[in-house]
Amino acid sequence: MGKNGMKKIIVIIILGISFFGCNNIKKIEKEKFFFGTLVKIIIYDKDSKKADLAMEKAFLEMERIDTKINGHTQKSEIDKINDNAGEFVAISDETLNLIKKAKEISKLTEGKYDITLEPIFELWNFKEGRDTLPNSKNMQEKLKLVNYEDIIINENKVKLNRKGQKLDLSSFLKGYAISRAKKELKNNGIKTGFISSISSIEVFGKKPNNELWKIGIQNPEKPTQLFKILNLTDKGIGVSGDYQTYIEIDGKKYHHILNAKTGYPIRKNKMVLIIAKNSYIADLYSTAFFTMDKEKVLNIINKSNDIEGMLIDKNMKVFYSENIKNYLKKE
Repeated sequence: MGKNGMKKIIVIIILGISFFGCNNIKKIEKEKFFFGTLVKIIIYDKDSKKADLAMEKAFLEMERIDTKINGHTQKSEIDKINDNAGEFVAISDETLNLIKKAKEISKLTEGKYDITLEPIFELWNFKEGRDTLPNSKNMQEKLKLVNYEDIIINENKVKLNRKGQKLDLSSFLKGYAISRAKKELKNNGIKTGFISSISSIEVFGKKPNNELWKIGIQNPEKPTQLFKILNLTDKGIGVSGDYQTYIEIDGKKYHHILNAKTGYPIRKNKMVLIIAKNSYIADLYSTAFFTMDKEKVLNIINKSNDIEGMLIDKNMKVFYSENIKNYLKKE
């Protein structure tokens, strides 16, 4: 039997983006491939030349981040840290701050979320797929390399304590790039639009008809159907689910959100959706919260003024943070 390659399901959809000639406002739409998936930008402006230039700068910013920070890009700062495990590597403040924030979130999850999990991802080989489960002995050996506390920071230098350890920031790097791209759009005079990918989105301004953006969240068990609709502006969304990226082995799905303590997919949750000030924070928390018990997650969210969330457990029972109702479309 041949290998079953990774399957990806789009989980976020912008609704009602068609419009007819609102005050000569033009819709400009482009998409490019970054971080293993398509990223789409749609903006609205009267000046199409200005919009094209702003969009190009936004894509260049995502390309910069992909080149500089993506651990799967050769000679990126993360790649250099991985290649030189056991030694300090000087990095930029930008990359350093991302690593520090991820360490903070790893601690919050008591190590269930861990950015040193790359050796386990390599074992699963989600990108190309595999015919059998990872060998148990190999899994135990690789798990010895997973420990976020082995990330040592000394001023602007970072070291992985042991040879073979590797960092991977892909759980939130796409969201970070999207948030940076939005900043480029706004810095270049764009007042309304959105940037979206398979599970991350950032919206700003209002639609040309002055309405909030309507964002459809797909049903985890029936991806062709909408589960909820959110009304938003100037926010980012991150969604982590057991149905959006996975491989199949002997007819069973194995998704890509792994417990850093066991090396195997987490089965207690189906989906975690986070609304935050930008898609970087939303992506980071949605993945981390997927690894945690829902009671603790809701407690953290409800004490925060910066994030809201919706969780669906393995039995399709839905749990909401206290204030997410402000964003949910009334049914």
